Amino acid sequence: MENLKEILEQHSEWLKDPAQGKRANLRGANLVNADLRGANLASANLEGANLRSANLRGADLKSADLEGAYLASADLRDADLRDANLVGANLVGANLVGANLPAFSICPTEGAFIAFKKAEGVVLKLQILEGAARVSSLVGRKCRASAVRVLAAWIDGKWDSSPRPLRSTHDSQFVYCVGTDVSATLDSDIRVECTKGIHFFMTFEEARDY
Repeated sequence: MENLKEILEQHSEWLKDPAQGKRANLRGANLVNADLRGANLASANLEGANLRSANLRGADLKSADLEGAYLASADLRDADLRDANLVGANLVGANLVGANLPAFSICPTEGAFIAFKKAEGVVLKLQILEGAARVSSLVGRKCRASAVRVLAAWIDGKWDSSPRPLRSTHDSQFVYCVGTDVSATLDSDIRVECTKGIHFFMTFEEARDY
């Protein structure tokens, strides 16, 4: 890999005039513990980069491609992440205090609404209950809630509301039964996609294809 300082300098020039500089291509780069405080990485390619414990405090990461990047324990305080692609990124333990985050919330923050999930290979139609806590993930399309009502199951190309128990795909001890309410402990950490809570998608198609 080229000298990091040179890459950043060329990227800065590229942001001013694409004809003069060069976009930073740090795809898959090993940047463990890198000191990138205040770095201008707007629109940079950081897909799959290893940024574990990197110091990105105050960095400009607007529209940066961070898909699949490893950012565990990274310092992202006051970083600008607007419009950044964080799909599949690992943000476990990352410090996001004061960070300007992308618009990631895709489920309603209040009130009841319809959502979908899969259990035992069957798509379930859920009602996220009005008083339930719910959270969208910063790194993916799966949301989760603390309480839902199971309305119906998609069987043979149509919704079937007859009572039937269906075990969770990830926890065989957790059962969803059509016509009943189900609750679970919710982890509200937006940095993690798969953690405690009842996971769901906002669209039937996403649940079906999961």
